[in-house]
Amino acid sequence: MSRLRRGARLAAPEPTDQVPDLSARLQECRRLVNRNAGQLPVRSVVAAHEVVDVLCAALGSDETRELDVRTLVGIERFVDDYLPTAIRNYLAQGDDRTADDELQDQLEILLGAAEEQLAALRERDRDAMSVHRRFLETKFSRSDLDIT
Repeated sequence: MSRLRRGARLAAPEPTDQVPDLSARLQECRRLVNRNAGQLPVRSVVAAHEVVDVLCAALGSDETRELDVRTLVGIERFVDDYLPTAIRNYLAQGDDRTADDELQDQLEILLGAAEEQLAALRERDRDAMSVHRRFLETKFSRSDLDIT
């Protein structure tokens, strides 16, 4: 184990840029839906695209600030598991029309969860703006203790 010299600083860890990778994987989900659109109910194709659109909106917000780990992990789960699994499980059913409603229900659940995640992300953004405003007010407003 090496020791740090007095006054030496630790180097900041290199950031891992997961967003481009997640964006590419999200587009792969969109391609999965498009490739199988002829075998999926039309309303399910639309719902799956809505899920992808909401997740893209959450990732797109990364241009102005870093996404927190909870958001990244949540989107990863949608991309790698939840959405593809719902579609693949439906396709494995073959011509079972009773599966249409089940797929639609799953996609509506996913859409609701994705919208909640985006809403929470936007709420954190609003909170951050509010905190910064209070900081600026404190930093630059005159104090009652100032003597003029």
